[in-house]
Amino acid sequence: MIRRASNTDIPNGGCNECLIRIAALKHTYGCDTPFIQFFTDDIGGLLSIMDGVAILDVSEVSDEWRIFLEMNPDIRTLHCSGTVGCTLMETAHWQGRVGDVMRYNGIPRETPLDVCTQPYLPNVHALLEQHFPGMSTLNYWYPDASHRIRHGYCHMGCIIREDRVVSTAMTVAETPSEAIIGQVATDPAFRQQGMAGTCVNAVISQCKGKSLYILPIHETAMRLYQKLGFVTCGTWAELDKL
Repeated sequence: MIRRASNTDIPNGGCNECLIRIAALKHTYGCDTPFIQFFTDDIGGLLSIMDGVAILDVSEVSDEWRIFLEMNPDIRTLHCSGTVGCTLMETAHWQGRVGDVMRYNGIPRETPLDVCTQPYLPNVHALLEQHFPGMSTLNYWYPDASHRIRHGYCHMGCIIREDRVVSTAMTVAETPSEAIIGQVATDPAFRQQGMAGTCVNAVISQCKGKSLYILPIHETAMRLYQKLGFVTCGTWAELDKL
């Protein structure tokens, strides 16, 4: 039976990307905030819902979970494993894409001196907004990013040229022992200079001792992350409800 999850139902860390994201919400905001919902089932499956985005951690999709996801009006987008995502896309209710999850297997370097780790956040968002068409607005992104930074659950690496952020990377989910790196972007005028790799390495350096993951969205990104020391360890899916 699917029910509301309590604090004890949600682990402090995770062994896969989806569980890390759910655990990171617990560490960052707690389980009693009105804008996040947590659900579980009788065998340890977990679901979080925040701002229309659901994160599901189950080994396989039961009929109960499938119906719950389809009928829940608070869910617009679903993030899950690639296996679960492919199963859901076989129905008439979901469409989306699947990619690889990569885990860091290299040796962290020191943060380069020309990398800014405490940038002016609106400038970071301005770059991300250009790079990611579905990027959330500044009014939503800024409070979340600044809150996570204040509580030690968000680390950034940015390169600044001409008083603006031209390349960036950050942790998009973080627990005391794991982190997921994302929102990697470089201004088109400054590409092919190694800036994205420098920013990712800066984030890696700030997260020494943690298990680090990254989700490439295309082959070019995957080749870059392989050079930085990441290896494929799983799959992810991002689905939109039809």
